[in-house]
Amino acid sequence: MNFSSKISVIITLLLTNTFPSIGQMYFANGTATALGDGCFQFTSATNWQLASVWYADKLDLTTNFDLEFELNFGAKDVGADGIVFVLQTNGNKAIGLPGGGLGFEGFSPSLGVEFDDWNNVDLGDLASDHIAILKNGSVDHYGSNSLASPVPALTDGGNIEDGQNHRVRVTWNAASQLFEVWFDCVKRQRLTIDIVNTIFGGESEVFWGFTSSTGGENNIQVACLRDDILTSDTVYICQGESQELNVRESENNEYFWSPNVYLDDNTIKNPVCKPTISTIYYVDYTDQCGNKLRDTIHVRVENKPDLTDLNDVSLCPDEKLTITLSNTYGTVLWNGLEVGESFDLLNYEGELTVTSTNTCGVDSTRVNVKIDDCTCDMWFPNIVTLNSDGLNEDFGPIDACVQAKEYVLKVYNRWGEKLFETNDINENWDGDHRMNKVVDGVYFWVASWNLVKNGKNVPTVMSGTVDVVH
Repeated sequence: MNFSSKISVIITLLLTNTFPSIGQMYFANGTATALGDGCFQFTSATNWQLASVWYADKLDLTTNFDLEFELNFGAKDVGADGIVFVLQTNGNKAIGLPGGGLGFEGFSPSLGVEFDDWNNVDLGDLASDHIAILKNGSVDHYGSNSLASPVPALTDGGNIEDGQNHRVRVTWNAASQLFEVWFDCVKRQRLTIDIVNTIFGGESEVFWGFTSSTGGENNIQVACLRDDILTSDTVYICQGESQELNVRESENNEYFWSPNVYLDDNTIKNPVCKPTISTIYYVDYTDQCGNKLRDTIHVRVENKPDLTDLNDVSLCPDEKLTITLSNTYGTVLWNGLEVGESFDLLNYEGELTVTSTNTCGVDSTRVNVKIDDCTCDMWFPNIVTLNSDGLNEDFGPIDACVQAKEYVLKVYNRWGEKLFETNDINENWDGDHRMNKVVDGVYFWVASWNLVKNGKNVPTVMSGTVDVVH
């Protein structure tokens, strides 16, 4: 690999020891340097070098990931020591021990996929270049931190220090807790493990990246990542905006996107879409390993918050009203203090300020809340028909006044015997008395309740008769 053209880039980025790579940020430690085009050199052909590179945005282990990158282990067959793909929670400055430790040894908790090209017999290495999965910074295949024993990196046990880029794919299925590793398009490791709880003590967000080192032998060791290595299957845009879609490299540069709506070209790798509504896109292609794939990208179209439908409110004393504003991908702020999608009004009077914010913008308004004296009229029917036709089957107030307090309804027969009584304004008399329907005739009722008027309780009493017919 010829890296001479990258010298100016390396010098600039080493000043801060962090570097961007087309929309994403990495942190380099030790001898790691950026080569541009998504490539990072961990070590030169020099003994006892040590490096790590960490991606700034963490991985969320409660969701799936599918990472592809290329590793180059140099061109010296007797070189050393290798590269480790690492998940860890130690931070973006984490780095381990050189030599056989591959920069991974010495920090915990962590999970590492070891691509080892040196045979440390005392650690249980293979004579051939190999891949293993370990945890907690250990490179000892005999110990309890060995999760998957080493297997040859190449199925024929061949040499990976051949100066060539080798394609690596690492996937995680959160639901099945399946962790898998491919090398040059061949699956080489498979592990079922509860990474979150077994390794990281319940922490689901982790740093990810690479470590590498040399010891008494050396090699140039490099990793190259796609600029879109972390591509979400859901993207969010605002109404009127456009979005470039992206997938992996195709073997033959042939792509087919569907549905062919709001797209500038549905036959290229990176079409630009400008949907007016949320749309799910599918893309069919053949990856560089010859696999026919279909990927899915959901483009969600969001609108700027709009509070124009929020009106002033008039309430009765002790009346509760909950105002709810949905803002799934933003925040709603009430009176500049409370955050949430709803706000309860109960004996609240005055001005209520509401501010709704999302990535597309912000809208604010003021709601005037007034408490009024609440009186209302109720009327009672004068006939009940117990004929099971679904009409006039029970007796109670029509348009019940929900503001009524201390409500009581009583029903009597002609001899003054009480047949029914309730304190629930929503409970009606269905003609029952002692589990039997009453006979046809005239019955008497009395209802009483209190209402608030001018801040005072005003008692109300109504009475009358009701005819019961079958």
